[in-house]
Amino acid sequence: MKFIRIQKENLHLLFAQDPAGPIRLLHCAAFPCAEDALPTDEEKLRRFELSMIHLAGKDRWEPHGNKHSACDPGGTLCCTSLEEQEDSLVIVERNEWIEVVTRWQFFHGIRAFRATKKIRNLSEQAIPLEYAATFALTGAAKESPAWDAPDVRISFARSGWKTEHRWESHTLPELGLSHFHAGEFCINSIALNNTGTFACKEYLPMGVLETASGTTAWEIQTTGSWHWELGDVASLLYMQLSGPTFLDNFWCKHLAPGETFETVPVLLAFATGRRDDALRELTRLRRAIRRPNEDNLQNPILFNDYMNCLFAKATEEKLLPLIDRAASLGAEIFVTDAGWYASRDEDWWPTVGLWQESPDRFPHGLRFITDYIRSKGMRAGLWLEIERMGTLCPLVHQWPEECFFRRNGAPIIENRSLQLDFRHPLVREYATETVERLIRDYQIGFFKFDYNIDPGPGTEVGCATLGDGLLEHKRCYKAWLAKVFERHPDLVIENCSSGGNRATSGLLDLHSLCSTTDNECYRSNAKISIASAAAYPMEQAGVWMYPLASADDEEVIMNMVSAMSWRIFLSGEVMALSEEKLELIREGCRFYREHIAPKLSEALPRWPLGLGRPESEEGAFLLDFGPDCAGVLSVWNFTDQPRVVTVPVAAKSCTQVYPEKRPVPVELGQNSVAVTLPGRSARIFQLEN
Repeated sequence: MKFIRIQKENLHLLFAQDPAGPIRLLHCAAFPCAEDALPTDEEKLRRFELSMIHLAGKDRWEPHGNKHSACDPGGTLCCTSLEEQEDSLVIVERNEWIEVVTRWQFFHGIRAFRATKKIRNLSEQAIPLEYAATFALTGAAKESPAWDAPDVRISFARSGWKTEHRWESHTLPELGLSHFHAGEFCINSIALNNTGTFACKEYLPMGVLETASGTTAWEIQTTGSWHWELGDVASLLYMQLSGPTFLDNFWCKHLAPGETFETVPVLLAFATGRRDDALRELTRLRRAIRRPNEDNLQNPILFNDYMNCLFAKATEEKLLPLIDRAASLGAEIFVTDAGWYASRDEDWWPTVGLWQESPDRFPHGLRFITDYIRSKGMRAGLWLEIERMGTLCPLVHQWPEECFFRRNGAPIIENRSLQLDFRHPLVREYATETVERLIRDYQIGFFKFDYNIDPGPGTEVGCATLGDGLLEHKRCYKAWLAKVFERHPDLVIENCSSGGNRATSGLLDLHSLCSTTDNECYRSNAKISIASAAAYPMEQAGVWMYPLASADDEEVIMNMVSAMSWRIFLSGEVMALSEEKLELIREGCRFYREHIAPKLSEALPRWPLGLGRPESEEGAFLLDFGPDCAGVLSVWNFTDQPRVVTVPVAAKSCTQVYPEKRPVPVELGQNSVAVTLPGRSARIFQLEN
């Protein structure tokens, strides 16, 4: 047995290559492998496969339940090469059926990598590929006394419309995985997956595994269906991360002779510390793989006329004073949200698809509005839902049926809508013409790309399985989106999906920002924004600042605080607010523009009071700018009563910076800051070390 030790970016990798050819991944962590933690018998060693792949018709050689631990790629995969390059590690495996190329891409100074696999059919017949893990690691908790010990914990986040980013942490027995059987095999696992186009509709496609020695965080870089699982095999804990599977997501890829399939990428980050340390490394990795863009360097303030404001009822007479008000508050982008293409009294939802302006909403034309926005020094933006077409749109009956998702011989209708299939050239041409026309005719510099349907596991048109149709559609859509940015590198496109239902790095590596939620309650919005920083970088998280006319000063302040460590989305009933309350908004925007926005994309997140839950009574979030710049600390009291919130952070000084004229008592301890807050209130402080 040949052992291969590799160190890259403070990561420790250990492989074992069998004389017969197979290669095993024995260790992948931020700490060195302990020799006594490695198995010695062949029965356990053979379970450390680098590639977990299953071909239809091959033997699942043990009782597996819904687990993917018993895979057969058509025979033993033998390693033909392992090449350590400057920024990557490339391993090639083969058998008589397939060639598998594993690539791990590393980034300077980051304890993380991006993993992909390419699987090529070497045979002369079609091969049905039912499962392919992008990353698999056996012995994931081998340094702990037992994988079901209390020091081994799994964290994940439930999500959904208006309920995004609900993180929780468990031991494995709490989720039903434990050694309460006499044998060495169990058919149970801890598995999360998503089927459909809303990648985050129930869970975020990520997780964090903590052990006594270190932590691993991951995100499946998906735009649709995905699956990950933890389970035990031969008394060892394994983790496997993948895109769609046959058992879970109605996916199978029929590889033609010579054809290559690339798995859904996976991001992995590692730390010797606990969960938050690994999440910070994941933040740095997400930034490293992101499309370079000016928007994430400048982080302009945005005003959108939807939430708690016009709610898709924009007209010329309503917009003109609102544009004036937005400019006076400090907005740099003004977005006209849904409804601009429909008459005032029209039930517009099932008619969308032509994307022509409504004459009765804009008697002087929509160009008059966008010109007025620019005359106020702001960039003009529009709402667009380019992937959906209403059932009453005239194009539905003019286009071929292959332009739309279909299942069981019929079109898939979801909420009076049809899903456009971006594999079809007519769909891509239509989408391109629409975007180019709006940019040309209205001088649009910002789009809110919304997406409000989920047509299920996929389409049967032109593919063997529904899941394969969905995956290929998603890849064609993303390729189309990349070309939009190639033509317009300074164009800003917000990724929205009924709030945060597909806010993943599968799209945020192209988009510069996303919507965090559609939640209309400012206290819930604050809790969602705090936890959102675990899912994507703060400069990509659009957080609503949307006070109602009835808001008191503290509500306005909390609205502002909850957006100032992220991307500010101004909205709300600002036309009805008093001048005193408007000045609170202006003050927050000024501080953000001068002190936070220019360096937001360099800050790392810290959660001194944890990631929070919907029932949390208090919250804290720290923008960590490093030892030279210290940090900006936001603190919330979500209860109705005054409260002392004690935040475990160390600082030499703590100065309230927002709002300046409403100071609260602060007591600086040796390793804590105690803030006395009124009921339903929040404040921001500058920390110095």
